[in-house]
Amino acid sequence: MAHITRDILIQAAPEAVYAVARDPNRWATWFANLSGPEKLEGDGSAGTVGHYTYKMAGVPMPVKVTVLEDAASPSGCRWVGRVEGAITAEQTFVYAPEGGGTRLTVEIDYTVPGAGLGKLADKLVVERFNERVADQTLQALKQLCEGG
Repeated sequence: MAHITRDILIQAAPEAVYAVARDPNRWATWFANLSGPEKLEGDGSAGTVGHYTYKMAGVPMPVKVTVLEDAASPSGCRWVGRVEGAITAEQTFVYAPEGGGTRLTVEIDYTVPGAGLGKLADKLVVERFNERVADQTLQALKQLCEGG
């Protein structure tokens, strides 16, 4: 299983960033290479299931996203989702107050199907692609929340 960790400082309160980010109708507006939802059951809280299309290297792939955890508190917010499709992943988004803004940390654990060749392809291609997508995703959410 591969692991990616990324973070970014967003100049908006954690509750404001979280309100935008947890809305499954808006995921495709900031999550790079995602479109949809084609089907959605829920509002972003735990148990929500959405069906989207994710493009990897230009190839559209159907994915199902299930919200496993959706928690907000004065010390910050946390969202965990499972992605199922061509790539299986678990994504954790943690929104922590920092200064007058939000430190958003994203951890993604994912598996590429296949034996030895799949693991080699993961190291050579998929991991770099996923790192770029994670960076693009965080930048897009930052711009959306900061109004830029």
